[in-house]
Amino acid sequence: MSELNLMQRILKITGELSVEKNGKQAIGSGGYFKLEDVLASLKPLLIKYDVFMHYDNVKIEAENTKGMFRGTLTLIDATNPESKVTYVADMNDAELMKATEIQKSGANITYGKRYLVMNAFNLSDDVDEPDAYKPVPTTPKKPVVEKATGAEAVQSILDIFKPFKVVREDFERKYAKPMEELTEKEFSEIRKMVSQLKKQEKTKEELFA
Repeated sequence: MSELNLMQRILKITGELSVEKNGKQAIGSGGYFKLEDVLASLKPLLIKYDVFMHYDNVKIEAENTKGMFRGTLTLIDATNPESKVTYVADMNDAELMKATEIQKSGANITYGKRYLVMNAFNLSDDVDEPDAYKPVPTTPKKPVVEKATGAEAVQSILDIFKPFKVVREDFERKYAKPMEELTEKEFSEIRKMVSQLKKQEKTKEELFA
């Protein structure tokens, strides 16, 4: 897949990723994606498109940040390791009753990785968080994404949408600004749009009306 740049591969993975909501809340009927199910579906696609995924989390030692950790998810082009996209989110420690430090650390890793993986690949739940762990993300909730905009990302978007006859002018009319000024939130919306077009859930005219 070396003919595709990293953003193009992430878009393709997002469009092909299919996961069932097998997690069920103890109270209520909402379903959620279990991390192990997401990873099981995601790993073959990462291999297929030569993308390496790495997650890490560390305690934040700055003032007024007691009980907080920083999760970092990095997607790396396996054919060109200098090309990468990094998602970062600061969150509170898991609130687990009678949990050891090791158990709390494990819950933090599970929560942080699940949250950032779902954000990166545009997955959403019917519930806020599974019962198993309920740390509360700090404000702002949305992760900061590095190296996700600019000329390379813009060209990736245009290449992916080319089969659907979507051009730069369509995006700039929709968002009322040059594509180079699109935010990560808007890029996330665009990743969802390409999935909708591929699955024929919506037409170009509906998305860019």
